[in-house]
Amino acid sequence: MRKADFYLLLSLVSAMLVGGLIGLMWGSSSSLGILPRTASGLVGIPIAPFLHGGVFHLIGNLIYLLPLAWLVAWTGKGNLLKATLIIVFVGGLLTWGLGRSAYHIGLAVWYSGFGDF
Repeated sequence: MRKADFYLLLSLVSAMLVGGLIGLMWGSSSSLGILPRTASGLVGIPIAPFLHGGVFHLIGNLIYLLPLAWLVAWTGKGNLLKATLIIVFVGGLLTWGLGRSAYHIGLAVWYSGFGDF
C-alpha cells in the first residue's frame, strides 16, 4: 500500500468519526442524507457515507469498510481513490433514483462496491 493510499484511508475514517460525533451532538443527522428523487437529496450523495445513525451503526460499517478498503488499496496505484469516487457517486445516484422514499445514510453502498471491486 502506498503512503498516499494509507493517508487517504486514514482521512476517510477520520471524516466518518467526525460525522458520527456531529450526529451524536446534534441528534439525528439523517436529514442530510440521500432523499430519493428530490433536489435536496442530490446534496446528500457525497455526504451520506459520512453520516450514521449512532455509534454502533458507524462501528458496524467500519468493520466491513476497513479491510475491504485495505484490499482495494493493495490492488494498485490510486485505485482506492478512483474506486471510492466511482462507488460513492454512482451508488449514490442509484440510491437517489431507485431508493425508497426515506433518508439513506451510511457506508453500505461503499463497502458493497469495494467487495465487488
